[in-house]
Amino acid sequence: MSEYKIESLSIAGIQKYAKPAHIAVHKGILIGQSQIGQQRLLIEDPLRVDAILFLFCTHGSSRAMCNQREFTIESNSLMVIPPRTIIDASTNTRSHDESSFEGWVLMLDQSYMAECNLNLKKLMQVMMTIMEQGIIHLSDEEAGRLTGTLTLLQQHIRAFSNSEFGDEVIRSMVEATTYLCLDLFMEHIATEKGTKSHTTARAEEYFRNFIQALSEHYLERQSVTWYADRLCISSRYLTTIVRRVSGLSVTDWMNRYILMEAKYLLKYSGLSIQEVAYRLSFPNQSFFGKYFKQHTGMSPSTYRQQQ
Repeated sequence: MSEYKIESLSIAGIQKYAKPAHIAVHKGILIGQSQIGQQRLLIEDPLRVDAILFLFCTHGSSRAMCNQREFTIESNSLMVIPPRTIIDASTNTRSHDESSFEGWVLMLDQSYMAECNLNLKKLMQVMMTIMEQGIIHLSDEEAGRLTGTLTLLQQHIRAFSNSEFGDEVIRSMVEATTYLCLDLFMEHIATEKGTKSHTTARAEEYFRNFIQALSEHYLERQSVTWYADRLCISSRYLTTIVRRVSGLSVTDWMNRYILMEAKYLLKYSGLSIQEVAYRLSFPNQSFFGKYFKQHTGMSPSTYRQQQ
């Protein structure tokens, strides 16, 4: 069977494609301004994001695919890309205004985030919510506040990276910036839904652990019971809390991960359909074909021919 792996997008990877004068890097943090019309922030091939990525557009617009969904980011919009998201910038088409596209990128390694004094439960809840929301559009006042915060963080990294308390100063700024972005998302989501989330912290923790386990084992196509046993809860309780926190069922999440991987393997890997079926732990090509058509409305071969 042919080997295939979607490459990861890391801080080191972005450094290869960005001008040093436009970015500031400190340990597990990268922040900078970009002009995607002149030089794309992301390279052409599909990549799996190996960090939390914040994109804030201040001028112009650009498009990209995230987990097979197309998003347009434009002036005054904020996009948060959770870890392990598959992104594809090759669908980006230039508009008359794209040459003046400007924005900010903030990338935080998960290992660095773990060192920060952040409420990871709330962070993961927002990460899961924004897989559906994707982008929020800020008011001029909100955009100005975010621009000021990002500018200050960049300045602090450049000024304090080698100072006595530089790590502490920078970490506190990262925490403040992250909380600001999350607060903006939560306020906009709450406004659109007309209510704030009433899920318990315990349920959010179980949901976070479920998503973590799913991201690591979805290629094995484990059962709902397997994930419930891993979390030491019943299948019924897992089903209830996942639906309560995310609005989707356990099976919905499992299907999303499998279909996301299937589409990218069919589009980019060069594997035969039978090899794709085996890679995704289907017993045979026929079973995979029926599954894929049931969820997408087309056969794997038809999907591949359309790409």
